[in-house]
Amino acid sequence: MSVVFPNRMTVLSRSLVVLFLFALSGLAAAASSETPSVLGAPTQQAPARDKFAENAFAKDVPIPDWVDKITAIPSGKDTSPLTMRLSDVYFYVDQQTTVFTHRAMQANEASALARIGQYEISFQPDYQHVQLHMLRVHRGGQILDKQNEADIRFLRREPELDSGIYGGSVTAAIVINDVRAGDTLEIAYSIIGKNPVFGNRFFDAAFWDNVFPTLKRRITLNAPEDRHIQYRVIGADQKNPPQAKESHANGRRIVRFEANDLPVIDYEAFMPKDYQALRWVQFSEFESWKDVNQWADALFTVNTAPASLDEALALARKESTPSAKVAKALEFVQNNIRYLSVSLGENSHKPYPPEQVLARRYGDCKDKSLLLVTMLRQLGIDASPVLVATSYKKDLEQMLPSPQLFDHAIVRAVVEGKTYFLDATRLGQTGELERMGQALAYSQALVVTPGADRLISIAATDNDDLITNTRTEHVTVKKMDEPVVMSVKLQYAGVDAEAMREGVAQHSAAQLRKFYEGNISKRYPDAVMLDDPKITDERNSNRITVDLQFRIRDYFQASAGKWGLRYEPNNLRGLFYLPNNSNRNSPVAVPGFPSINRYQLEVELPDEFDGRYTPSHSTMQNTGFALSESLSFTGKLIKVTLELKMLADRVPAAQTAAFLTDLNKASAIMQAGATIKQSDLKNSNANIPSDLPFKQVVVERLEKIVKNTGQQIADAKLTGRDSSAAQCERARAEAYLGRNAEAAADIQNAVSRQPNAPEILRCRAEVALAGGDFKASEQDFSRAMTLGLSDDGAFLKRGIANFYLGKQDAAINDFAKAAGPATSANDKVRAAIWSTLASQRAGKRFSAGLAADAADDWPGTALAMLSDQKTPEAMLRIAHKESGGDLETALAEAYFYLGQHYLLAGDKLKARLYFQHSVDKGVLYSPYHLAARHELARLK
Repeated sequence: MSVVFPNRMTVLSRSLVVLFLFALSGLAAAASSETPSVLGAPTQQAPARDKFAENAFAKDVPIPDWVDKITAIPSGKDTSPLTMRLSDVYFYVDQQTTVFTHRAMQANEASALARIGQYEISFQPDYQHVQLHMLRVHRGGQILDKQNEADIRFLRREPELDSGIYGGSVTAAIVINDVRAGDTLEIAYSIIGKNPVFGNRFFDAAFWDNVFPTLKRRITLNAPEDRHIQYRVIGADQKNPPQAKESHANGRRIVRFEANDLPVIDYEAFMPKDYQALRWVQFSEFESWKDVNQWADALFTVNTAPASLDEALALARKESTPSAKVAKALEFVQNNIRYLSVSLGENSHKPYPPEQVLARRYGDCKDKSLLLVTMLRQLGIDASPVLVATSYKKDLEQMLPSPQLFDHAIVRAVVEGKTYFLDATRLGQTGELERMGQALAYSQALVVTPGADRLISIAATDNDDLITNTRTEHVTVKKMDEPVVMSVKLQYAGVDAEAMREGVAQHSAAQLRKFYEGNISKRYPDAVMLDDPKITDERNSNRITVDLQFRIRDYFQASAGKWGLRYEPNNLRGLFYLPNNSNRNSPVAVPGFPSINRYQLEVELPDEFDGRYTPSHSTMQNTGFALSESLSFTGKLIKVTLELKMLADRVPAAQTAAFLTDLNKASAIMQAGATIKQSDLKNSNANIPSDLPFKQVVVERLEKIVKNTGQQIADAKLTGRDSSAAQCERARAEAYLGRNAEAAADIQNAVSRQPNAPEILRCRAEVALAGGDFKASEQDFSRAMTLGLSDDGAFLKRGIANFYLGKQDAAINDFAKAAGPATSANDKVRAAIWSTLASQRAGKRFSAGLAADAADDWPGTALAMLSDQKTPEAMLRIAHKESGGDLETALAEAYFYLGQHYLLAGDKLKARLYFQHSVDKGVLYSPYHLAARHELARLK
């Protein structure tokens, strides 16, 4: 089970999946010196003979005397396609290490014949040789010797050559003629020799469990008594671990694990890589992680920096700050030293000298890491190599210290008091160190530096922006029966931006256009791309934006006076593994952790529409993810916002059923839609007279919500269903209508049913905000956010609560979060307006950086007015350009801003006048109505 370092860390990111639609699949196979893989049918053309490998392979060699031979193989069973009748392995430790394997496998069905008809032994002919002791077939009462007639080919397959990795291993592929169902293949062989890079230290491992019935299993360590070799059983199931028996003879210590009739292990799909479903026995002569560190430190030592480094460091030395110097050195190694691993002999773990790597301009992870460390030290930076176990996010400390657990090398750099982990094999990393992605988050590692004696976990970024990708679709509808224009904005940051940058560099503009055309056509077959994809690469901040524009003919499904629209958040779909069975023993892996995926849809309908629905919010959360959904239809704008946040890299086995139930619910949310009705047209409100003043229309609508939700609550009581969501909706409407006692009763009932549901807590926070209880509102918003609530609207409302609590710094922080990447342009402006107001109250200056054209539109003109770029009269003129309900809503907002303007100017009389105007508009559900009402109460 030895592992070498040359593997380039391949980052499978969402953006690469989105960009290329590669069908990536792989089989993680744990290999050991005694665990063969299956050889496929031989090719028609025989490979060239490998004399070097042939000379390292011998047949008909007697079994060593130190082996306690098993001569009686247990009788076979036919309960499984394959039965492991015997699995015996010896680790004989001496000046030369020998691993002896003795196996007997019975094929009970034709489907298993390939398992016994082909057998592979992998070895390194540079320092190992193989002795074949036995190869025979048991058929009935016969034993057929197959050593002389077997066809043995020596293959240098190099399976990772396409990835730039050449390891030099050879596979002895043994093809056995004439095997039949019911036959047992018995084979015994020894692999002699070990990699000289480990000196006189021994470590190895062997699987104890198997996915097939095992009738007899034995693992033996035979070593000199003065060699302090530890052993440990590793695996998830530690209820009844195999027990070792120790004995001593002739100055040697013998450790043996032995058992009969081992249970079959169900090796379930979609487990985390570090979950040890199959137990294995580990041996190691390394006594501590400090011991491993000392071994590695000797490999990564450079006594004198080569003169050739001066040219490589020239650009880095021109930078003015330490962090910029490090970024430039990293860029040089990543982009100028191509990835190629020639891991022969001791160079499986020992890096080539920096001067050689520079001269060849290629190297693998350890070569590039040592070069980067050497460069950074020349720049005065504290830098060290780091050995990484990319497959282990946890429990590495439960294993014996050993070099075999690490499969990658990177660099730790301490720059101005901050620690960075840099991967020299990555591509696409540019700009500031703080903004670079971390693809190895939570991986366990060992820093190679004098005195290091423990493992570390590579920290994930604490900046959510660097793990967030966003897809925004803005649909402009001129007429309901005409084609629409959809503008799509894809935003990537951190690791996703780096993967996107690398992918874009490998494809032509025509290829990119063809990909995006194909992608949209799966949803809208008649979609036409109106222009080439526009890619904006902000390298310093490590962000990439892709802008696309399409014309879509049949966007709506029209029928009987209704228009249906469906949305599909591509960037939120296909992110989970779906086990076939919820009854499992192992956890389910959650790929993509840590990440946040946002989808926002804005549909701008023709001017004749005037939707007036209370916005809805819902969330679900489990161990693996949190999903929030926000829906609104106000005026002519329909908005949908979905956010999916990965919360962990795995879901415990016991929670699988609940997890799959939530995934089904999430799938339904991600394939939802909306219906636009004739009653959503202006002056067409069903059951509401068209000649009513707008403020009365608002009241009628809220009363209708109270009535409808009341019926839903009554129905739920009869059927036993949960009515929390309906009570929450009724509580909001009651609070807007000023019925605080009824609202409080409803929301308390909802909270009592779901005390830890983020959306219910959010609802109570909004009810408290409507009633002017800002302290309770802030507390509930904060608690909901700790439970997973994170949409921009919630931050805006908590900011308003903090604003009125006098906590202006907290409010400004909330308003900044409310202007996140998924926020619409108008809502960003509103967040900036509130930040301006909070800053002014705190006696600070705030500059929102408003675009020139935005100052002439609503609500940008309000920000311009508060920033003294527009007069109050100019702002009101622009607000009056709205019509219908949009006009009343805009004026309620505009009058509130004017009240704030005059309040800050010290004119309380005018401030009171405009706050009263805002309240008189009667937009009861508007936060500006609620805020203006509170200001009036304060000014009395």
